[in-house]
Amino acid sequence: MHATSTTTQTVTIGRKDLADVVRDAKTSRNHDLPILSGLSIRVNAGTLSVEGTDLKTTVRRFVHNVATPFVSAHAVVSAKALADTLKGRGNADIGLTFGDGEILCNGATLRTMPADDFPALADDVSQTGEHVGTLEPWQYRKLLSSVSGDTARPILTAIHAKRDGATVTFASTDSYRLSTVTVPAASDTFTDVLMAAEGLRRKKAHLVPKSDLTDVFTDGAHSVWRSRGGKGYEMVRTIAGTFPNYRQLINPPTHTFTTDPAGVVEAVKACPRALHEDYIPIRIAADGTLKVSRQDVGEWQGRVPGWQAPCDTAFNVRYLIDAFDHWASDVTVGITDGLKPMHIVADGALGLIMPVRV
Repeated sequence: MHATSTTTQTVTIGRKDLADVVRDAKTSRNHDLPILSGLSIRVNAGTLSVEGTDLKTTVRRFVHNVATPFVSAHAVVSAKALADTLKGRGNADIGLTFGDGEILCNGATLRTMPADDFPALADDVSQTGEHVGTLEPWQYRKLLSSVSGDTARPILTAIHAKRDGATVTFASTDSYRLSTVTVPAASDTFTDVLMAAEGLRRKKAHLVPKSDLTDVFTDGAHSVWRSRGGKGYEMVRTIAGTFPNYRQLINPPTHTFTTDPAGVVEAVKACPRALHEDYIPIRIAADGTLKVSRQDVGEWQGRVPGWQAPCDTAFNVRYLIDAFDHWASDVTVGITDGLKPMHIVADGALGLIMPVRV
């Protein structure tokens, strides 16, 4: 019997509420283990939880105060099938019925998967581990923007956290970009941890809270990123290794100026994608004039308002957008020349981006 409820019982839940948590928890792209294509769905005491994992990253989401006449139920069902079933508009209430070997949802009958085959995952370490620190949404997004997607270099797919006295600095880099965020330390015994983050990076658009703070915990083996809004948490394994010594790159620039990062992003995004795909760089003149030229397509020019650089520079377009995105206020830009990293600083956070030689 795949579903653990012993009789047919129904939960009443908003369609969009369920679709959102299913979207967030759908993590695995591993087709070698079919059970990882499923989601573990539990109902207990009026709370529905949905959990997905690829064995490196686990996402657990909650919907509280669901209308349910029974105490508990549990089933594992295909993530793709359930997500497809929930497509639609509005948040009208639908029934989620747990039966023997099947789940009925929004008019569809979905076969369940063997619940005993779903991985037995580590306990929520936010209850037992050390509290590392607390991040605002823009800080969480900023860190994920510099995490590498190259799994051949696992150290660069991680976020590093290291305590220095009363503060903790989180850092991520893919060797072309660097993001650091410094926040008050939540524990005076925590030292440092390297947290796998490639799975978080892939789903950052959905996982990062829009307004709630995120608390980070670790027990040395796993780390948890828990939203204070109560919607759930992400749990990742820790990585053994040495994070790159990024501090040797942080040399004071010779020229600085202040600008609105949203204005930079808007100006760069105006460039047609056909001109800058395939890693064609965008040039920024000292006065803020933008230029992209591609022999087989054409040329585009734009302008960044308030740009006051000492020289012309050039950058990968996507990296440049990521570098200026997700800030909460105006930033200070530091440039030495067209060969050294550009610094972007504000509110205890730092971004570095390597220029492109043209």
